[in-house]
Amino acid sequence: MTRNKKRQRIVIPVCIVAALAACFFLSWPRVIEIFSDPVPLSAGEYNTQGVAVFNGEKIDVSTDGRISIKVDLSLTDKGLVHIDIDHPDEDQIFISILPVLSDADLDESGRYDQMLKKYGKDGVYSLTYGSGDYELCVWLRDGQTGNQYTKLYQNLFTADFPENEPYKYSNAYSEFDDNSLVSAYAHALVKNDKTDMEKAKSIIAFVHKKIEYKEGAAEDESGFLTADEIFESGTGVCNSYTSLASAMLKSVGIPTREMRGHNKKANAVHSWCEALIDGEWLTADPAWYGSFPVNPDDYTPANYANPYD
Repeated sequence: MTRNKKRQRIVIPVCIVAALAACFFLSWPRVIEIFSDPVPLSAGEYNTQGVAVFNGEKIDVSTDGRISIKVDLSLTDKGLVHIDIDHPDEDQIFISILPVLSDADLDESGRYDQMLKKYGKDGVYSLTYGSGDYELCVWLRDGQTGNQYTKLYQNLFTADFPENEPYKYSNAYSEFDDNSLVSAYAHALVKNDKTDMEKAKSIIAFVHKKIEYKEGAAEDESGFLTADEIFESGTGVCNSYTSLASAMLKSVGIPTREMRGHNKKANAVHSWCEALIDGEWLTADPAWYGSFPVNPDDYTPANYANPYD
């Protein structure tokens, strides 16, 4: 009798544990599905939007045989220019694409010190000041002093395009193409979404979970990684989240602009993006929040002329 009672006391807990384990095991695939990547769509199942095709004559300038600068202005009616630079000191090459200002409005010292963009590779650049006269310059920085620049190239041109046109397309800060992995994933994410708001919510939530914030990644990367490279690395800083989210949003037809400036809550330099939904620019911060939209009052764009590039 005593031995039988002991056996019963042992068997009952084991059965309970086995039943609980079975329930947990059966529910496990549903938990995995929530946090796993969607299955990307195959070629032919979707149409990537936002890829500009440049086919104009490229202006080719060479300086002492050391530098080649090619500029394609065939898509200024979309607010886009393409720049191709070959120079042995690429890390010292900077570009500026600025509106032409009158002498009364021009402060040379502050204008270029704050607006020069480090050039990391060939790329498409958006004209983010709207229609008007522009000055495109390529500069070589003195590697020893670090604060002196030699102008290698200058091009003055006029562009006329619809207000939000440049934000529909891939550019050097959110680069993708027809065959990009991020486009295939973006279309898989939103295939059941009916509105642009639903699509934006799906993409921002995905990017927030997909990328792991990694301190120091800003030093590890040039800042000009393609969206696919960011996606595949799985790590980055705020610029990485912004670039990936912008590329995915644009690829499904949502105009998006990359923002850089200051986050008031954290009192820190930060990067985020804005998506055009039903005619209104809404703020997204995929580095810090998986929800969309977030409060725009928490962000101050870089207010020296151009907050977007």
